[in-house]
Amino acid sequence: ACESLSDDTLDADQVLQGMAQAVGVYYNNSGGLSCFDYTQGVNPDSDADANFWGYQYCTEMVQPFSRGTDDMFFEQPWDQAASDASCVQQWGVHQRPMWATVNYGGRRIDHGGSNIVFSNGALDPWSGGGVLANVSESIIAVQTGSAHHLD
Repeated sequence: ACESLSDDTLDADQVLQGMAQAVGVYYNNSGGLSCFDYTQGVNPDSDADANFWGYQYCTEMVQPFSRGTDDMFFEQPWDQAASDASCVQQWGVHQRPMWATVNYGGRRIDHGGSNIVFSNGALDPWSGGGVLANVSESIIAVQTGSAHHLD
């Protein structure tokens, strides 16, 4: 997808064409579209399911994503109140920032958890932050050749 951007002598038009080709891998994997709709997912059959990540984010998996000071993103301080207000507006629910830690035990999962299988896909960019080794005999990690959105 990025071969069209690998030449450091490209002019501005060539860079723009290369970006279109790279984006086309996601938005036009069939090659049949003349225009991309960035507001749509790649699979209309699963778009509704994808929207529910927002609900899960609000109710179970609240995650401050970036500080912008020591990562690749622009500075954007985390605003818990604004994030919660967005959840109330979109889903009618308040965030539960510590739900996963309280429910599953956080880093002390082995003190009360059992019969848990963590599935980690080798193609998943998040896998490095996943549970990659068995925690106990009944809390196991399984690695697949897939990704969190594919397995």
